Amino acid sequence: MNEIVLGEETDSDGDVGYCSHFELYLSAMKEVGASTRRVDALTAAIRDGQTVDEALAASGAPAHVVRFVKFTNEIASSSPVCDVASVFCFGREDVIPEMFQRLLESFEDSGMQIPRLSYYIRRHIELDGDQHGPLTRQMVKTVCQTEQEVESAIRSARMALEMRIQLWDGVVYALSDR
Repeated sequence: MNEIVLGEETDSDGDVGYCSHFELYLSAMKEVGASTRRVDALTAAIRDGQTVDEALAASGAPAHVVRFVKFTNEIASSSPVCDVASVFCFGREDVIPEMFQRLLESFEDSGMQIPRLSYYIRRHIELDGDQHGPLTRQMVKTVCQTEQEVESAIRSARMALEMRIQLWDGVVYALSDR
């Protein structure tokens, strides 16, 4: 787990320094001209002591984002460790490399010049595919010892995947509505 946290919080920034993947993501958003207003409002509200639910409401985030973040926060803050590990593994680290590979290919096919975002995506394909995915799968095997824990972890992983699908469906809908 420490290796994963280290990779997420102090990774190469693609230039000559280091930053968290969150900081890299915000930098990539700015590069492509996307507003960080809602993300900035969310993080400022949390820093000011608001709950995640309060901060989400104050940020004006779209409903599909609110549902995804609330689900993630609920799992992380109040679920058994086997469910947390399963959601982290199968809802994030295991699915992201293939998802991001397709996204990267679509950017490249369209000739988009987005070096920060491309680096962010490539870095996740590399880390999650080669290191974090296998580490989280091992973590799930380690913490899910009973049949009941395995069944609960499977239910949670399915829900995480469903929530991710709903998130991306919401993104597609929002983009097609423009």
